[in-house]
This record gives sequence, C-alpha cells and structure tokens, in this order.
Amino acid sequence: MSKSTGITARIFNLVRQSWRKNPTQVTSSKGEDHLGNKYFELPADKAKLGRGRRWVEAKQKVGADDTLSDIPTEWTSWLRFTRKEPPTQEEIDRNYVLMMRTQHRAKEIEMKDQLQKESENPEGDGVTKSIQGKSNKFPVYEEYDTQPGRVKR
Repeated sequence: MSKSTGITARIFNLVRQSWRKNPTQVTSSKGEDHLGNKYFELPADKAKLGRGRRWVEAKQKVGADDTLSDIPTEWTSWLRFTRKEPPTQEEIDRNYVLMMRTQHRAKEIEMKDQLQKESENPEGDGVTKSIQGKSNKFPVYEEYDTQPGRVKR
C-alpha cells in the first residue's frame, strides 16, 4: 500500500513541477509582423523531454470568441512548430507579392470569362429565361414548377 502511495505522490509532484516556471529558462522575442503582433518562444527544457512554447501577443486585444485570423501564414506555421526558424521579412514580402499577383491574375481570368459569356450569348438562347430580372444558369421550362406549391397562372 505504501509503495502505491509513493508512486502517486511522485506522479503528482512531477505534474506539479511541470506547471511551474523554470527560472533558468528565458523567454526570447522572435519577431514582429506588419500588424504589430509580437512573437515569443520559451525554449524546451531538455530534462522534461518536451518541446518549448511559442505564442503571439496581439497588438489589438481580441475577445474570448475571436480568433487571430490576421496572423500571416508564415508566422502561423512557426507557432504550430511546422517550421523550426521564424520567418524572415524577405520571405514574408516575397509571399505577399506572390499572393497579390495570384489575386490579380484571378481577377483578369474572371473578367475574360465574363466578357466571353456576354459575347457568346448577348440576348439569351430562348431556353434560359429570367426570373425577377435575374439571369439563370439553368433552363426554365413552363411545364415545370420553379417554386413548389405555387400555382401558375
């Protein structure tokens, strides 16, 4: 009986010690993003065989239900231990330029597609009709209901 109490006490003490802050560990600032959020890391303690802690201190405080969706992707991957080193400003700038170029190209393709649709079918083909002034992508036939339960006149 006393042996199990000793094991239980030892487990309890280990759990309690893991929650304490180790005064020898120093929190280091790893960087700041363009929004003013600051990123920190507490290195792993080799004796506890765990990994360190990483967190962000947001410039604008958010409520309990809000999420920090404005964190750049590079910093998010660092916070989740997907990458070892924090992102550099050059990497963030390069990815931002790539993102903006992709968005610009998507808008160009969307505009070309819109112009192509308008040039192919300027008046409609007779099968597709307009309901309440909105164009449909699907054909509307007189013999079928468009809204269930409504009587046609």
